Amino acid sequence: LMWNKSVIDDLWVSGYFGANWFDENNRIISIDSENRKVTTDNRGFYYLPPKSEPRQMRIYFYNILDELADSNEYYVDHETGYVYICPDDVDNIPDMYLGVANNPLLSITEAKHIRIKDIDFCYSHGNMAEVIDSEDITIDGCSIYFGTATGMFIKGCKKVSVVNSQFFNLGKGGIDASGFGNRYKVEPGEIKVDNCIIHDVSNTVHCYMPSIRADGCGMEITHNTLYNSPHNLICLGKSQNITIAYNELYNAVADTDDASVIYWGRIPHSFGIKIHDNYFHDNTNDTATFGIHAIYQDDHTTGADIYNNVFYRNGAPEKVSVIRGAQMHHTHNNIFISKNPPDYGYLPGSNSDAWALSCSGAYTDTKDDKFSWGGINKWHEMLKESGFFDKYWKEYYKGTFWEIAYDILSEDKLAIIEEYKRSVADLPDDLQNAKIHAFGLDLYWSHKLRNGEYYEGSVWDCIREKIPHAYEAAKKESEGQGEAAFIQRLCAWETYLCNTHICGEPTIFYDGNLSVGVADAYIKDGEINMDESAIQKNNFNMKTDRMPNGKYIFKEYGKDFSLTKEGLEFIKQHIDGFEEIDMTKIGAKR
Repeated sequence: LMWNKSVIDDLWVSGYFGANWFDENNRIISIDSENRKVTTDNRGFYYLPPKSEPRQMRIYFYNILDELADSNEYYVDHETGYVYICPDDVDNIPDMYLGVANNPLLSITEAKHIRIKDIDFCYSHGNMAEVIDSEDITIDGCSIYFGTATGMFIKGCKKVSVVNSQFFNLGKGGIDASGFGNRYKVEPGEIKVDNCIIHDVSNTVHCYMPSIRADGCGMEITHNTLYNSPHNLICLGKSQNITIAYNELYNAVADTDDASVIYWGRIPHSFGIKIHDNYFHDNTNDTATFGIHAIYQDDHTTGADIYNNVFYRNGAPEKVSVIRGAQMHHTHNNIFISKNPPDYGYLPGSNSDAWALSCSGAYTDTKDDKFSWGGINKWHEMLKESGFFDKYWKEYYKGTFWEIAYDILSEDKLAIIEEYKRSVADLPDDLQNAKIHAFGLDLYWSHKLRNGEYYEGSVWDCIREKIPHAYEAAKKESEGQGEAAFIQRLCAWETYLCNTHICGEPTIFYDGNLSVGVADAYIKDGEINMDESAIQKNNFNMKTDRMPNGKYIFKEYGKDFSLTKEGLEFIKQHIDGFEEIDMTKIGAKR
């Protein structure tokens, strides 16, 4: 590195250091040119891959005066206050603005009954607008743009509406809403984002800074147009009763991996999420290897009710909708235009049995990488704190497909687990945890083999029969570490058993969907081949969008996927009860 030594005073490095789904900005504190070593002020969330595991990580250095060469590159000298820039055209330099405000341009705290209308908020370093602990607030017809942080931050509020507004060119996210509603009593916060256009956000922090973030109970995201993002457009936290409807979502996840347009994960009780009447299109990139998706329900979470959506040109590769270990999920009356089907990928051991084991409090091992990174060993406490076991939840979700959670996590089995915990309470903690884990695995496993047979014995009998070398392997792997380590290693072999021989009772339903263009390799007995992970019925796949009479089912392929009158009648002959999807209601109307 031949840079002037003075550049170290304010030199930064940005990019994807350890994983292509998490970017960071770190300051450089030293450069050792002789040993080719650069040291930053932060070790980073993900470690850099070791030399033994070479990976092409995407990073770049910036704020280097010596390297200014290309159009729009710039250098900020914070000591002198000068900014150096290479303009596109030196003869026609546009107006430039340097924002210096660090506080919100609009701040509403502990207030009620306020309406902000037709105001522009721009050029600021902090969150552009903040609404905290307030009620009945409306932001109408406003434009929020050219900021380095989040456009609008909403926390602890009720009845806040952001309507007819636009957000663009922001360093972080568009709208961040959290702490709304009462999860314990399932009372809605009544947060609404409607008829907004949000684009080109997350410009300085690329990942997990979506156009809209929701973390609470009771929010509607409707009739919006969201586009141009390196990562998610909508990201859900510890949320329930979130409706995402009539939105157009496109050109997202353009510079990342293992990500999606709408994402949530690691939440065992994200009930009441409804995603319907949206148009997902052109969400992909050329660099992803893990996968890019339209909807991603990740890491053992509970799923959503997904219906009346149109999916076109999504994924890299074309994975339209992914369930990675999720439970309680229903996909119906959607149109998929894709060569590949929805991907209902199993995590090893991720089925209704594993979900129940974790939620019951029987999963106690924090050393097992299969679960510990997701905090799954704390799920029982999380459920209790949120009110999952109380009357409010049970009454609210009665009659919905999420109600099945209470059948899986029955009170009888929860009582058995608690009784067993008391019986081993005098053992050392590590042995106590291991025995509870093993007991829970046997209590919750379905006895259902992948070949359709019912296995009468215990899960441990099944392991002995199906994986004869498992016991010896567990002994070898835990040699000298004691009984608890042996039991936990044996429990880990149950994961392998799930992946090869057994399956839980499916809680994923895929029915009444139309797919166009799915390759024959994914079709089995007239249905998309999803193995045992989903209950499928009443679906129909067409090789092309042409009917046997030569006419097309769509009004205008690639632009308007509304079915023609004749096309709808044709589809109804193959999918009983299929309902028309009205694309004229989708997106913002400005």
